[in-house]
Amino acid sequence: MVLAMDAGSLASTELRGTPRLMFGPIWAQTLDSLFAAGARAVVFDIVFAISADDWLRRRRGVTGVDLDRGFLEALSRHRERVVLARAGAILPDLSYRLALAVDEAPRRLGLAELSGDADGVVRRVPVAFAASRGAWLPSLAGAALTAAGHEPAPAPAAPVTPRIDGPLERSIPTLPLGALRDCQPEALAGSPLAGLIRDRIVFIGSTLPAEDRRVAGDRWMLRAAALQPAAAQAGGPCLPRLLPASSPGSGTIPAVHLHAAATAAIIDGTALRPAPWWARAGFAILAAAAAALVAARRGPATVLAALAGLCALAVAVAAVAPLALLDWPLSGGVAMAMVAAGVVFSWRTLLVERRERHVRRVFGHFLSPARVAALADADAMPDLGGETREVTVMFADISGFTGRVEGLPPDRAVALANHWLGRIAQLVDASGGYVDKYIGDAVMALWNAPGPLADHPARAFEAALAVSRLAGDGVAIRIGLETGPAVVGHVGSERRIDYTALGDVVNVASRLQGLAARYGVALLVGPGCAAALPPGHVVAIDRTRLAGRVGETVIWSAPAPDGLNPPERTG
Repeated sequence: MVLAMDAGSLASTELRGTPRLMFGPIWAQTLDSLFAAGARAVVFDIVFAISADDWLRRRRGVTGVDLDRGFLEALSRHRERVVLARAGAILPDLSYRLALAVDEAPRRLGLAELSGDADGVVRRVPVAFAASRGAWLPSLAGAALTAAGHEPAPAPAAPVTPRIDGPLERSIPTLPLGALRDCQPEALAGSPLAGLIRDRIVFIGSTLPAEDRRVAGDRWMLRAAALQPAAAQAGGPCLPRLLPASSPGSGTIPAVHLHAAATAAIIDGTALRPAPWWARAGFAILAAAAAALVAARRGPATVLAALAGLCALAVAVAAVAPLALLDWPLSGGVAMAMVAAGVVFSWRTLLVERRERHVRRVFGHFLSPARVAALADADAMPDLGGETREVTVMFADISGFTGRVEGLPPDRAVALANHWLGRIAQLVDASGGYVDKYIGDAVMALWNAPGPLADHPARAFEAALAVSRLAGDGVAIRIGLETGPAVVGHVGSERRIDYTALGDVVNVASRLQGLAARYGVALLVGPGCAAALPPGHVVAIDRTRLAGRVGETVIWSAPAPDGLNPPERTG
């Protein structure tokens, strides 16, 4: 339990205006009262670095005053069961140490240092500290156990992680100093107050909001408790008046409660033991692997949601683990998961940017900006090494163009060629096609390559009709169109490559373009494309042999030229 120097006690009529340096008589009566009530040990979380008598003599020149005698005598009477605090090299005044016979019993001094984790939260309380030459010094908790008659903790002893079932200031009975002062020694025996103190280790320390406070593992509970009004405690002499949390809204607790909680955890056997290393390592590895997998396959929103879920899982496990007396902080695993997700996502981003740059560099001069953007945003890069897929191929030749440019200056001829070829390319781009190459005054275009394109025969057919309508002003355009399997990919050499299509479908489209003028039509369609179009779009006009093919090929047109008797459509 804790006996608190709280604001109410210090504001009482007896203590108001009394410097704490002059509390010697108060501490003497407190020690006698506590041990009369049956306390097993008393631990001061106060460093008595200077005595009142010494301070008055040196600073004020006052002699003949003996304020500390009663306290020193009480320390000497109860020396086996009293612990005083020290702070590093700062020891209690020599007079107090002599009263405790510290030279014969150095364990009557306990180091009061508390260190937080990286986030500033104090989760573990030391039992002993390493000193010079292999020696060990007890902490307040370690010294308290020895003073109460428990076996001293072996040095070096692991720090203690108390199990937190609620706000520590409520879990540990906390009495105001004034409650003990209001109870006369002759009335203390057999009183309810003595019943609370009996067989307990009593820690004495400050609970003022601005003194020696720490952020502990109950910080979230404290904030929740701050929203609830404190229950009123019955007053009266020799009655336990338990204090509520001293400053719940701050999210901190007095350091003395951490020392008391660690001591109670050791005595009750409720101290948390570290989770096995393999469990901690396994969680960290699994968390990192899962985060990396999500980051490799999903977008930022999904990655953030996954990490948020992992944090929630870590909080849940950390909250449940103490029920099995396990100290299982999962922050390391969560940190590894965040690092893994960040590394994989950064690598993925760099890879995607590199792929996008490559796509734009390869196809930027041949495809419309919209198609290049679609390829760059696609999850899978086209197989630039060569793949077989169904494509629609168009060859469009500007007939009569040579006569139009004959006699024109070269720059005018090139400008006129660019004008016609550019208009054809615009229509190809608008339909989602790919201008494969320019062959003199002809254009070769592909649909469904390099990227997938739904309904590519229909799109190519509509584009071919639009191209045929460009004819005029002495210029005719002859078009061949066919659909079928082709090998698409990069061809060429290490010094010069080109993305194109190879196969029978290319040969048929080229041959049909060459035959269009013979049949007096702008557009000839091969059997593969005709079969993929809805009925009524094209009509069969002839069967003919095409160079490079075995047997006859049915050729189609839209619309059919006058004077021809087309055969029955087959297939």
